[in-house]
Amino acid sequence: MLDDPVITLYQGAVVLDSNDDTPSYSSGTPAEFAQVGARPTPNTLDATLVKTLAPGAYTVQVTPYAAGNSGTVLFELFEADAQRAATMAPVITYLAPDQSAIVGESAYFGVVVVGKPAATFQWRKGGVAIGGATSAVLQLNSVSAADVANYDVVVTSGAGTVTSPVRTLTLLPEFHSADSDHDRRISLLELTRVIQLFGYRSGATRTGEYHTQATGTEDGFALGPGAITSYHSADSNHDGQIDTFELLRVIQLYNFVSGSVRTGEYYPVPGTEDGFAPGIRPSRGG
Repeated sequence: MLDDPVITLYQGAVVLDSNDDTPSYSSGTPAEFAQVGARPTPNTLDATLVKTLAPGAYTVQVTPYAAGNSGTVLFELFEADAQRAATMAPVITYLAPDQSAIVGESAYFGVVVVGKPAATFQWRKGGVAIGGATSAVLQLNSVSAADVANYDVVVTSGAGTVTSPVRTLTLLPEFHSADSDHDRRISLLELTRVIQLFGYRSGATRTGEYHTQATGTEDGFALGPGAITSYHSADSNHDGQIDTFELLRVIQLYNFVSGSVRTGEYYPVPGTEDGFAPGIRPSRGG
């Protein structure tokens, strides 16, 4: 999460107002928050604005207070006017998607709710309430296999209760199978090992077959057909063979250049053919 945001309100290119920390530079009172169903800001570095505006188009920008910081932002917008009902059952307007992380990272689920009076939150793991998880954002620190589960949140106010759809946390593979020394780089020697697996022949035919061999090999695999209890990262279609396109993908990771130096760096990312991408993992904030 972005730990020290600044919120700025624009009309066109004109800055109408800006706010940094709450309550030091607070814009808005607890009574005003309660009037529209907004929860009090739990972090004194959160930013808030209360503004009377004429009809028109406006832009809100959220930026880090310190240059170079980054992270996820939960932005909530509430409208206050005489026509709004005194109470309104909570409605979920945004729910963070499924999350993925590598072991030791943090993962976040978040929800945005409108309703009056202000809602309370209870996050659940596998349908069981998580102690202390009672804010709009669920932060899981230093995730492990024990955190892989389905999560949802029960949102409650004096006007009603709503339960969010389930969201899932999955773990990404931390290291590519070719990266036998786990330095998050594919070296020439490690690439050569993948080429060796790719080059396996059955008779006169190159098949690229391999099998799992947990001991006695640098990468946990051996040439030729056999039992597979875990697939090589290069084997994106999980057919027990490394083909030309899969080898080319490993070569793409190997060829990553930082500046003018080939480093072979890579990082885990969901949605790619092998679960990785060339380069250095971007900051996830904190």
